Order: sequence, then C-alpha cells, then structure tokens
Amino acid sequence: MIYPVPTYLRGLVTDVTNQILFEIQEGYGNNTTAFKLNNKFTKLVQTWIEEYAEYGGTILGVDEANNQTTIFDQFKHGYNGVMKINEEEDLTSTKGINLISATELIIAFQYSGDETEYLEDGTSKFEQDYFSWVIIYKYVDNKLEEILSYECA
Repeated sequence: MIYPVPTYLRGLVTDVTNQILFEIQEGYGNNTTAFKLNNKFTKLVQTWIEEYAEYGGTILGVDEANNQTTIFDQFKHGYNGVMKINEEEDLTSTKGINLISATELIIAFQYSGDETEYLEDGTSKFEQDYFSWVIIYKYVDNKLEEILSYECA
C-alpha cells in the first residue's frame, strides 16, 4: 500500500486483501490504497447541490440502527479539505443511495505520489491525508461494485 489509512478513519476500517487492492488499482492506478469499513451499511447519504443538480462532497453511511458515520467530509478530508480550499455547501439537502440489507463497504483513496510536498502548507502532518480521489465500493458475494467517486483535489 502506498499509505496507511487516512487519520480521520483510524479505528473505523481494516485492511483489504491484496486481491481486492489489486482489482481497485487496475482501475485507479498503483497510487491507490483501500480499506474495508468496520460497520455494514444499509444506505449512503450524499449532499445534493440543488442549484447545479449534482452531488456534493459529504458522504455518510447509515447502519441498521439508523446511526450515521461520516465516510468523507470534503471540508475536512482529502487534499482540498486539508488545505482548506473547498467552497461552502448546503448540508441540509441530501440524496440517498439504498443498499441491500447490511452491506460491506470498501473505501479507496487515490494519491498523486508527491504528498510530502503538501505537509508544510496543509493542516495535517500525515501524507495519507492528502488524497486526490475517494472511491466507495460495495462488497457483496466477493465482488466489488463501485458506488461513487469524488475528486478531492
């Protein structure tokens, strides 16, 4: 793996198998790493920008007990979040993506490979926090299916 888990997800994820990682890297390149979320989710909720009729950059997972877990927050995570260069977003407008029963999710992070350069100017002192893409997959019956991806840089 290029980097360990981003600091905001410590304790919330575990490593994926090499087979899963290689499959993800086939689509997103060798500078991509992936982790399995410890909770299973029945729904993903992503912010929705009414003005442009497009998805925003905050993603929550909802479990069977209706608890929400922040999977990605564009204002805090990824290159733009850590560098504090994202625009404001209406967090009250959202759209849901329903999943079958309780579903395992895999979260992948793509990097440029030169994250060391950002440590001096960013708010994090950890290279793994400066990812440029976040990709979320559902993992059902030993198969990956990409649900969504979001550019963070």
